[in-house]
Amino acid sequence: DLRRMRHLCAAIADGSLTAAAARLGLTQPALSASIKSLEREVGVPLLRRHRSGVEPTRYADLLTAHATAIESELADAISFAEQSPFPSSDALETHVFASS
Repeated sequence: DLRRMRHLCAAIADGSLTAAAARLGLTQPALSASIKSLEREVGVPLLRRHRSGVEPTRYADLLTAHATAIESELADAISFAEQSPFPSSDALETHVFASS
């Protein structure tokens, strides 16, 4: 799900779960749990955790490349729907579904 992918991307960008959690308005344990849940779902480790922070595994690099593309496509779809020439009753609705 995109929420957990955003969490992973933030942790990688910040190099720290604590910094990423603060930026996202989450607690560090909540962010860590979100990323661990994603790791369980994909079945591979996504972060190497060190005392000084975190760094992505090769799996995370591949996954975040796809996540970035998905985010871009979603933004394009939403922009298209918002600029649709159709009456509002015919406009597309976009939904983000959370996985369990």
